[in-house]
Amino acid sequence: MLFDVEAYILKLKHYDLTLSNLEYRNVNPEDIKSFRIHSANMLDDETRDNLDSYLISKSEITVSHFLQDKHYIPRLLISALVFLLVYFFLSLVVRDPIPMLDELIAALLLSVLTFLGMSKRDIRLARESKLMYDIRKKLANAELIQEDYLNSIEEYIYEISSKYSILEISDILSKTDELTQLEDVSFTLPEAFIQIMKSYLHKTNKALDYYLKQVKDCKKRDEKLSARLVRSATNESLDLYLLAFLFKAGF
Repeated sequence: MLFDVEAYILKLKHYDLTLSNLEYRNVNPEDIKSFRIHSANMLDDETRDNLDSYLISKSEITVSHFLQDKHYIPRLLISALVFLLVYFFLSLVVRDPIPMLDELIAALLLSVLTFLGMSKRDIRLARESKLMYDIRKKLANAELIQEDYLNSIEEYIYEISSKYSILEISDILSKTDELTQLEDVSFTLPEAFIQIMKSYLHKTNKALDYYLKQVKDCKKRDEKLSARLVRSATNESLDLYLLAFLFKAGF
């Protein structure tokens, strides 16, 4: 089945957040049909270069996994054959005072080294293969799509990050500041973006996912939660403004 790689880029206040379905799907690289890049505005050269590097990196991982899986059975059979040959050779030719033990250890070690050695060779071949050449060509011809909803997200996050300090936004999210609430705003988001964002939360940024659940479960003033949010934002680079967007958007 042909597969379109979708990439989304959010230009936040201090960094760019890049999301792609290529990172969260088991894809046969031969099925990649095209790349589509979604952004709020036209990308400058530096942003595009960084995005291309990200997608190439994920593509290399996809190709490597694909080739490893494709050759897994042959590697396993060859490793098993090495094990049997070494074991019987040592058993019949080499005499030692402890029968079987030395033969088993040597045969097992050589079979494991054979399996790992063939795996490393597959990874090198993956990076140099025609698959990566084709992927690079398709990425160079990627479709660039400007999305109003991404622009709305960026504007909202920029607005609240300019309006509230880390201490203030943590108090709002934890209801420690009972007088201030985040501005009412609604986002109309496509299902594809929602699913990729959820995958990002569940698989990549588990800290953000954890605190999002904490904020959603917070029904009354919680000073301890506020303190944890501030500490995580300071020590673990938790983006409280992205967290606020996710909370308001209903993730």
